[in-house]
Amino acid sequence: GSPIWLPCLSYHLPTAKIRLFSPQTYHTLYHGHSQVTGNRVTMHVDNHVIDIPIERDGANVPIVENTYVSPEEKAEIGPKVKSALPQVDRKIDFFSGFGLSMFTDCNMAVEDLDEDLFHFVPNVVSSGNINLTKGQKHLLRWQHRLGISGRRVQELMRPSHFEEANGRKTTLPSVLPAKDGSSSCSLPRNETAVLANMKRRTPKIKRETALKESEGALSREKLEVGESVAMDQYVMSHPGRLPTGYGRESRDSSLHGGTIFHDAASKAIYVSNQSRLTAPETILSKNRFELWLWDLAHAKVQEYRSDNGVFSAAEFTAACEEDGQKQSFSGVSAQHQNAEAERAIQTIVYMARYYMVHAALHWGVDGSDDLNLWPFAIDHACTVYNLLPHRSTGLTPMEFLTTVRSDHKDIRRLHVWGCPTFVLDAKLAENKKIPKFKMRSRMGQYIASLMAVLVA
Repeated sequence: GSPIWLPCLSYHLPTAKIRLFSPQTYHTLYHGHSQVTGNRVTMHVDNHVIDIPIERDGANVPIVENTYVSPEEKAEIGPKVKSALPQVDRKIDFFSGFGLSMFTDCNMAVEDLDEDLFHFVPNVVSSGNINLTKGQKHLLRWQHRLGISGRRVQELMRPSHFEEANGRKTTLPSVLPAKDGSSSCSLPRNETAVLANMKRRTPKIKRETALKESEGALSREKLEVGESVAMDQYVMSHPGRLPTGYGRESRDSSLHGGTIFHDAASKAIYVSNQSRLTAPETILSKNRFELWLWDLAHAKVQEYRSDNGVFSAAEFTAACEEDGQKQSFSGVSAQHQNAEAERAIQTIVYMARYYMVHAALHWGVDGSDDLNLWPFAIDHACTVYNLLPHRSTGLTPMEFLTTVRSDHKDIRRLHVWGCPTFVLDAKLAENKKIPKFKMRSRMGQYIASLMAVLVA
C-alpha cells in the first residue's frame, strides 16, 4: 500500500490513452526482476513487490489503473525524472544506477581516475574502444575540456613559429601536451561538437574573400590596453541561476543576459551577467570590467565602441563622461561596425553551449544538465578563452594584460565543465574533527575554474 515511483522512460501513443512502460528496461538500469503468471506481472524492486494485473477482457496486457501524482510529489520528483530522461534513454545512469561492477560484469573497460573523469561511464575515450587510436582519444579529452575545435587543439599541441616585421623568427613551445601522435592524427568524429556547433549550409552560395588590408581594421592601430573596448549585450530567454544562494531565486531575480567587453589590443574578453539589461545595471557591469582591467593591467578604458540602445542612454553616457571616456556608436542596422563584440558573443556562446551539451550527454541527472546553469558556462568559456594564445601573436590575452609569460599550467589544470567533482568536508577544511564513519567529502559539479571565481 505504500507509494513508489519508478524513474524510467514511458512511451505515449497520441491515439491511445495509456503510457507504455518497459519493465525490461527498468531492470536493465536498476536491477531487480519480474515474474509473469497467468493473470498478473509481479515486479520485485529492492524490498518492494508490485503486482500488476493483466486485463484479459480488454487489451490483454498488464495495466496500472488510477495512477495519480499530487502537485507536491510532482514538484519534488518531477525535476529528477525529467533530468534523468536523456541518460535513461541511453541505458546510462551516472549518479544512481551503474557502478564499476556493472561494467566489469559486461567485460567493458573503464578509464582510470588519473586519466579523466569519465571513469564510471562507458565512453568513446575508454581503453576498450578499439575504433579510436590512443592519440585520437587524447585529442578528444582536450577538446572536451576546452570546448574548441579538434584542429585548434592540434595546433596547441605543436610548437608555434612566428616571424616579426624585422625578420626575426621566434618559436614558442607547445601549450598542450601531445601524446601518442595526437598532434597529427586524423580528427575523430565528436558527438558533442556535432550537436552543439552544427550550422545550416546554403547550397550554391558565392564565397567572398576578405581583403587583407581591411582585416582587423577596427583594432589594427589599437596597441595599448584600454585604448579601445568594444561592448555589446546578449539576451537569454531562459533564466540563469545566481552564483550565490541555492538556486531558489525568483524568475525576476534570475539572470537574463549580460554585457560583454572586448579589448582591442589584448583581445581579452570579459562578461558580466545581469538580471536586467537596464542602464543602471549596465553601469555596474562597466565598473566591474574596469576594476578587472585595472587589477590585471593597471590600465584605464579610454574609448568604448558599441551599438546604440542602452549604451546611448543618458545615464550611461553621463557615467562615461564622468570617467573621461569617449564613445563611438555603430550606424543604424550596421552591427558589422561593432564586429569585434558581436564575434566575441558568438565565440563565448559557442564554447558555453559545447560545455552544456557535453555535460547533458554524460551526466544528465540530478539537475546537472539544467539550463539555468548557463551563467557558469559563460563565465568558464570566458576564462578558457583568455588562457588560449592568439594565432597571430602566440600570446594569450592574460599574458598581454599582465605582461607575464605564462607556463600554461592554468589551462592544463582545467577539468571538463559539468563533470562530477569531490569536495572536502567544510569542517575538515577548517582543521576540525568529524565523526569517524562520516563521509569526508561530498560530490559536487565542476562549473567554474578558480580564476573565474576570483576575478569575475
